[in-house]
Amino acid sequence: PAALMQVDIDAPCHAGERFTLHHAGLMVTQRLDAAGRYRGTLPALAEHAVALADFPFGQDFEARTQIVGLENIDRVILQWQGANGFELHALEFGATYGEAGHVWHGAIPGLGAGQVLSLGDPAQVAPYLAQIYSLPMTEAPKSNSTVAISVEAEVTAENCDRTVVAQLFEHRRGEIRVQDLSLTMPD
Repeated sequence: PAALMQVDIDAPCHAGERFTLHHAGLMVTQRLDAAGRYRGTLPALAEHAVALADFPFGQDFEARTQIVGLENIDRVILQWQGANGFELHALEFGATYGEAGHVWHGAIPGLGAGQVLSLGDPAQVAPYLAQIYSLPMTEAPKSNSTVAISVEAEVTAENCDRTVVAQLFEHRRGEIRVQDLSLTMPD
């Protein structure tokens, strides 16, 4: 549903190990549980989707699937590495901050047409993290209303007085555009 892939890994010999999930340029760091299992979702960015779990022990797990309905979903993905304090906000169809239509990872579900999904395990060392805004085209008004995307970076002890980088992916109507972001944080 909603062009999301379910990822299931069962590797009992590697319980507790970290790995990085890759799909069409998206990277998120995760960890197997104490039984060597992982279950999570990954937003599809390609109709013929390939997901790769990259483990430090040298063995990669790969899975392929056909995605149905991807052409009906627009996505914006913000990805970064480490504790850089990034957040992705979508202001749908003229909404302002705090109103219905302001969609972000801390928003109450159902107050907007789209949703933001946070991926990655921030407890890992230098993890790849991502926030994904998905908007089903069936939920978009038929007018020329737009969704304004805002990328924010909170100043924290980990990122103050340094440059932080991220990538912004836009998947719209079957095409992906990638933009590199660089912000110099104040002290």
